[in-house]
Amino acid sequence: MKSTLALILLLVSFCFKGYTQLAGELFSGSIRNGSASNSVIISIKPSESFSGQFTNVQFTLQIPDNISPQPVADILSNPLSSFISTSNYTTLTTTETGFYNYLFNATISGAPFTNFTSGVAIDALEIEFTGGPLGTTAYSRLANLANGGSTNGQMSFYVEVSGNDNTNYTNMFYGNGASNGGSSSTYSYVPIQNTIVTLSNINFNAKNINNNAMLNWTIENPSVNIRYFEVERSIDGIHFLSIGTNNVNNSNAYQYTDPLPNQLKYYDRIFYRIKEVHANGQFKISETKSLHITSNVIRLFPNPAHDFIELDFELTTPDLSTIKIIDASGKCIKVFSLKSKDGFNQLKISLQDITPGAYYLMLITGEETKEMKFVKF
Repeated sequence: MKSTLALILLLVSFCFKGYTQLAGELFSGSIRNGSASNSVIISIKPSESFSGQFTNVQFTLQIPDNISPQPVADILSNPLSSFISTSNYTTLTTTETGFYNYLFNATISGAPFTNFTSGVAIDALEIEFTGGPLGTTAYSRLANLANGGSTNGQMSFYVEVSGNDNTNYTNMFYGNGASNGGSSSTYSYVPIQNTIVTLSNINFNAKNINNNAMLNWTIENPSVNIRYFEVERSIDGIHFLSIGTNNVNNSNAYQYTDPLPNQLKYYDRIFYRIKEVHANGQFKISETKSLHITSNVIRLFPNPAHDFIELDFELTTPDLSTIKIIDASGKCIKVFSLKSKDGFNQLKISLQDITPGAYYLMLITGEETKEMKFVKF
């Protein structure tokens, strides 16, 4: 009877220890090459078997800070998505100790229970690097900065289950080259070689076809984290506005047609660029392309004007052009005749003899008439 009771107590004790929430230094971390040449997989491994709920995790990756431009680190896949939603992760980036440091931090509430098995590694996150120099090979590290780093104190390795800090500070990392400082206040890491920090190249072209801007671009080495593309337009090549979007497709080839509004056809050149927007809000900008706009009137400037206004326009054939200035009542107050040449024409018009107000400049060439509004102040 006593032996039977002792056996029952032993089994109960084993079950309590094996599959209940535990405190103590249980989890170590490691890193290995991922499913893509520019990705790495972070894994964690418990030293005991137990059951619990994830409540907080922190993973810090490092790559050398001599890589330029600085690569972007994104979540490529989340093997623990059933227990830690990808949307739970927030990110921080610092530059210190000779590295770019990327923190992936998740605070979780009400996660399903997870059964952990002693010595069995669990893949936690797969992270990809993009935006660096094309084809650059670097080494990366899963790391714990001393006291979380000097910048924000958060660059750590940390695993919390059911509210218990279960980080193995003594042997924080495992795998080839692991270096453990023995506490949270020391620098520890495990490295991985040959991570390619690829650049997502945007090959962009623009053509003017019948005064429509035909834009085409293709993507080399696309990231799975690209969400959409914005088409941006500018009249000065400096200040850009979004005029449309394209969703990601499987061909990595895109096109967009901008039927130029009439008011833009008075400019000599229009500028375009493509913005590649990622899931985390970061983005990459293509090179800028400019298009010459074929039209009689190129530009009327300055506007508003005071002493003079300049009219620049272009013709495909020589012609006799008439320029009229019309006031707000419709009265013609100035008229000029100009023998226009094939190509670029320029006329400087004095405004000193007209009163301040709103006017229209009318350009008549052959059978075509163009109007532009301007203000004299």
